[in-house]
Amino acid sequence: MSVTVSTEADCRDHCVSQTSFICAAVNYKPDSGNNCELLTENDKTATEETDDKWSYFVRPLCAG
Repeated sequence: MSVTVSTEADCRDHCVSQTSFICAAVNYKPDSGNNCELLTENDKTATEETDDKWSYFVRPLCAG
């Protein structure tokens, strides 16, 4: 699920407050209109593909 947010912290907050599915991690890309991808899998359950333009956070880090 993709949402537009104002900040990286907003992206993490969306993950923590998500109720339609369990958000396990987020990808945040500020230079693409503050795109925030809410992910159902994290680096423990899926293969991680890295990209220097994205910031990646697993759920414990999303909570602060």
